[in-house]
Amino acid sequence: MFVVAVLGCPLYIPARMVDVEKGTILHSAKMSLNYWEEYEEQLPRFAAECVDKIPMPNFFTGVWTGTVSTEDFDDSYEITFGEKSKCSIKVFSVDSTGKETVQEGTGTYSYSGDNFSGGKIFKLVANFPNAKIKHLSRINWSYPLSMSGSQGEFSINIYPDSTKKELARLTLMKVE
Repeated sequence: MFVVAVLGCPLYIPARMVDVEKGTILHSAKMSLNYWEEYEEQLPRFAAECVDKIPMPNFFTGVWTGTVSTEDFDDSYEITFGEKSKCSIKVFSVDSTGKETVQEGTGTYSYSGDNFSGGKIFKLVANFPNAKIKHLSRINWSYPLSMSGSQGEFSINIYPDSTKKELARLTLMKVE
């Protein structure tokens, strides 16, 4: 047992996670205690919260491709995920008459914790300002996702058109 004399309350215990190679602070936090006796009780939760904040490598970064087919069209997606949650999307679409159309847009994506399920949710929102493809002017995908294995492929269920009548499975594979 040891005794620490502390003047004033609350007592703050700081923590910093540092990238030792770059010398940058990845995350900082502080634990607030009203009494020193709370330290052992609160430390495991505080440590777990800090570990959850460690930045993970962005395995999405790069070019991914996938195809969705319905009765009315075949869409091939080429999505370039950037480092800072930005993405660009190119859609190559062939309608039921055989007409081919190419459309490009930009958007944002995230892969973060879901408070409801305790898992992770992949979200992608993109706009196509000069929409040429009748059924696609905006993407708003949100799907639970568990990345495993080589992390070079993942699948999500999407509504490929604005009517939201038909749900389709889109499997994206990493190209580079």
